Amino acid sequence: MPNLNEGTLFYMPTTLPGLSVTKAAELLQTQDKIIKSFPEVESVWGKAGRALGRVGRVGAHACLTPQY
Repeated sequence: MPNLNEGTLFYMPTTLPGLSVTKAAELLQTQDKIIKSFPEVESVWGKAGRALGRVGRVGAHACLTPQY
């Protein structure tokens, strides 16, 4: 398989129904901190929301450092 150099990754785990706003913010901060700890990651930003069926979603977009 060839090397992939997409430049951006999207990570979106699901949570249990009924996740509070406070807990979602805490999960986002922890998740973003872990993703940002990799040297290949230039920046990361997260979002939290609720899908149909009341399943929570906490997602993160990670922009990777360009390789020249």
